[in-house]
Amino acid sequence: MLRVYNYWLYDIPSRAIDITFGRGTTRAAGFPPYGSYAFEPLPESGDTVVSRETKIVGCDDAETAYGGAGWTRREGAAYYHGALMESGTAGASVQISFRGSSVYWRAVADTAGGKADVTIDGTPAGIADTYYRDELPDQFAFVRTGLDPRALHTFRAVVRGDRNPLSAGTLIRHMAFEYGAESYRASAGFSAVEGKNNWHYADAGRMRFIDFVRTPAEAPGGKERKTFANEWRDATGGGIGGAYQVCGTRPVSRTWIAPHGGSVRVEGTVGGDPAGVRCASITCNGRTAWSAGPPAGGQAAAHDITIAVSPGDAIRFTLVPPASGAGTRVTWDPVVTYVQ
Repeated sequence: MLRVYNYWLYDIPSRAIDITFGRGTTRAAGFPPYGSYAFEPLPESGDTVVSRETKIVGCDDAETAYGGAGWTRREGAAYYHGALMESGTAGASVQISFRGSSVYWRAVADTAGGKADVTIDGTPAGIADTYYRDELPDQFAFVRTGLDPRALHTFRAVVRGDRNPLSAGTLIRHMAFEYGAESYRASAGFSAVEGKNNWHYADAGRMRFIDFVRTPAEAPGGKERKTFANEWRDATGGGIGGAYQVCGTRPVSRTWIAPHGGSVRVEGTVGGDPAGVRCASITCNGRTAWSAGPPAGGQAAAHDITIAVSPGDAIRFTLVPPASGAGTRVTWDPVVTYVQ
């Protein structure tokens, strides 16, 4: 007998499911060669891929270069930052240049997935097949480790225009790259634990983490349901989530603490309802390094700055509420990467 525990099932008598085996065989489903991994690495894991130390670069990031024809942007809640770029036209390419010891390519597998030729530094590195019988947003289509961390590398994938015999198309659906770097993205390091992954939220004890919110019953019999909140909140309505901040009636800050000295690149965009915030700022030990007013016409305010830090220095990402009262949700997913 096998006992399986499921964290997400609420409408069954128990989260434990007992499975009894009989005589016979169980067929194993095929799976893409590099498996499926969450966007958030777990440094404490013994699995080298799960605990990887990388910088994540989404499909809309300026570090990504596209070539050839047919690239179309698609949106979806399951995709990294809600989007991907796809093309099934032979010769279309996507590439990134980076310094790091590893590179991971996230190309979504699905029933219309095609094949791509992969090169690293101009040398053929293999063929990626992105066909799968279901959509797999979390899979790696290609992984290469053991690169020289000091050298500048270029990863390039070129659409072949052919496919697995089981596939219905030749699409390459690029979602993100990851490459080896000491990098701290807010959403990737977000946690219910204050200080984990060098990110802090409690802000002098004013915030507490909310995991579930109880909501009216929807199931027959009056059973209570829970909604996954996954957010730090304060008493004024302020909140911090993985990739957003919400002002209550006072400023709300997310803070990153430097684990060691060096120079860090701080990238990100502040976007959302222009009425949702009076201003946004980045400070290091209280000194302003960047600031911007409300997003004009809903346009995002981008920042890309370099700050010299010493161990224990605090970089704070702060939103100030509008003068009229509480603010609204503002998207902000800053990433801090050591560059020296």
